[in-house]
Amino acid sequence: MSNDPVAAIDARIAELEEGIRPTNEQIEELRSSIQGTHEEIARLQAAKAVIEGRAPAVQQRPSQRPRGTRSRGPSVSEDRVLSLIAEHPDGMTKKQIAEALGVVVATADARIKSLLKADRIREAGERRPAGGVGRASKVYAAN
Repeated sequence: MSNDPVAAIDARIAELEEGIRPTNEQIEELRSSIQGTHEEIARLQAAKAVIEGRAPAVQQRPSQRPRGTRSRGPSVSEDRVLSLIAEHPDGMTKKQIAEALGVVVATADARIKSLLKADRIREAGERRPAGGVGRASKVYAAN
């Protein structure tokens, strides 16, 4: 171990962050599982109410998804978003982050907002689309 206290602190921080990465991914998996369980409980309670005559049967749409619900796409952890942003010193836009992670922009946006609030990333300017035409997008960089 180095005699440099800053290097020692940085090494310990990196060690701790690496240790929590699997935990954060497990938390995301549990959240998804819990949501699925709650949805199944709601379906079963609705079916029970129909059987007991307390609620009319509701015919599902062809997609078999209740109105107002969306299909859940892939989930992504804040640590995964932070690692990706840290790999790009010039920063990344929401669209670039979403594309790199294979998720919709709304999913990336939720993680970005959380990371901004925790002061783990910052807005690092704006970038215009290729050709300079169109709205500028905010660029996010790691702190």
